[in-house]
Amino acid sequence: MKSVALSGMSEMLANRLAVLDSSAPELPADLFQLWQLCWLAHAGGCGLSENQQRIMKNLAFSRSAKSALESIQLGWMKARGFPALPHEECDFTIGEFFRMSQRLFAANPPFPPEAEFIFSFLQVTCELPPEQKENFLKLFSRALTHKGHRTLTVVRKTFDTQWMDIADECVRFEKALYDSNHSVQVNFTLLLLPSPLQTPMSWMLRGDSPNELSNIFIGWPSGHCDLSLAEQHALLAHELEHCRQLALEASSLSKLSVHQRELEALKCEWTQLNATCVCLPSGEAKTILRQWQETHSIHQLQIFKRDLVMYRSALEGESANDDFIPLRLPFASLHYAICAGMAQRTSLQ
Repeated sequence: MKSVALSGMSEMLANRLAVLDSSAPELPADLFQLWQLCWLAHAGGCGLSENQQRIMKNLAFSRSAKSALESIQLGWMKARGFPALPHEECDFTIGEFFRMSQRLFAANPPFPPEAEFIFSFLQVTCELPPEQKENFLKLFSRALTHKGHRTLTVVRKTFDTQWMDIADECVRFEKALYDSNHSVQVNFTLLLLPSPLQTPMSWMLRGDSPNELSNIFIGWPSGHCDLSLAEQHALLAHELEHCRQLALEASSLSKLSVHQRELEALKCEWTQLNATCVCLPSGEAKTILRQWQETHSIHQLQIFKRDLVMYRSALEGESANDDFIPLRLPFASLHYAICAGMAQRTSLQ
């Protein structure tokens, strides 16, 4: 497994943009991901040039969506814009994004109630299955209840640590995956994220031709960290599971829905955390496990409430909150909380 800095990934991203066929009638399948990585590079101080970002912008504004998911992704790109092109005004606001999204799910006016709209939104963007509607409604109600204000405050114990070196564990993971499935054909890359980026992540960049292998990245933060080593090992298990899923998908061996991918990764994370906590003093272990539950449920509901405020404000024509990096679509935090709860319940059965 090779290692690169964010600047190296930005160079690969620029090369990918250079070979995009701007004359093709359909959208590139990975355009939304390229846009997300553009924002990621910008947040880490390795932003792409205006010309490189203009390639994506021209594609986003000149192509028609072929599905509800493409419509939502294109709309979010247009509404949030591009980091190197802030001076270029666009009349496609966040309010228009949400109105457009509502039209996708409303057979006839008036539009569905908020909960119905957001559930439909998550069905398209996260492939949330219909049987999860009950779990969705419970968490939706919990996020909005006035009685829950006190419980929506996460007070966590912080640890004075450094982000651990995961190179050896990644090499072992890569070898084990190749040994267990000789049909896997991908390149793995460990990307060391600069200090402004403190969230582990993973993604895949497909090759520019059918004969070129896809690159799977695991992005891992560096520098000071306030997480325990047990929590870090759990996060690593989560991302390595995503890497395994991407490797099988790239090799045409397996393809999971977005919902299934996140659920399986959270199962791995929760299982690893419990296994690591067995070796810790009981008090510390209980604290870490309780904090996981709060971070993966209560904190996610806090993020969801922020998205809901943005949604309501935008529809009312008010200025929407946009002080965060737009790497994810709105309301995804509620889906994450659903999956975390399922992962925890499954492990207890």
